[in-house]
Amino acid sequence: MYRGRAESVDIFEMGMSRNFFLLGAVFAGLSVAAGAFGAHSLKAIIPADMLVVFETAARYQMYHALALMIVGGMLPPVPKRGLQVAGWCFVIGIVLFSGSLYVLAVTAMRWVGAITPLGGAAFLTGWLALAWSLWQKKNDERMSALHPAQVAVRLPVMEPHAPDELTNEPSNRWPSPVKRRLSS
Repeated sequence: MYRGRAESVDIFEMGMSRNFFLLGAVFAGLSVAAGAFGAHSLKAIIPADMLVVFETAARYQMYHALALMIVGGMLPPVPKRGLQVAGWCFVIGIVLFSGSLYVLAVTAMRWVGAITPLGGAAFLTGWLALAWSLWQKKNDERMSALHPAQVAVRLPVMEPHAPDELTNEPSNRWPSPVKRRLSS
């Protein structure tokens, strides 16, 4: 019987990047606030074409806030470097792309529109880095199958046999993986 106290589980210790989750949540919340502000307050203030620009900024901000949270959840099982690049590219993209569109829509300063493509390029770079990381993980799994030393580390943990039927004591033999596969 377990008599210790229950320990809380920190979801960020389960392989998630706290920074990317935090930034993703903040950006998603701000996107919702910006969308509501645009739909309710800006509708009467700015022209319809600038309202469309504002809505585009909020929509892309939400897409990439969610992508940022997905990247945060993938960090441990996938090579970290490419995912970190993807995450920071999404952050930069949100600031440059959505930020410049917000400023353009509200102030009508056309020169700010020149910054928007830089944010779009950051988004594209982030998606490419994410794809690269996933491709690298797939290749890493293939390569580990070719190296017996790495495969031995990744073998599944095998459970001991059930208690011996005659003596009712635990068996100290380990099941054969072949026999276990055949019995399944």
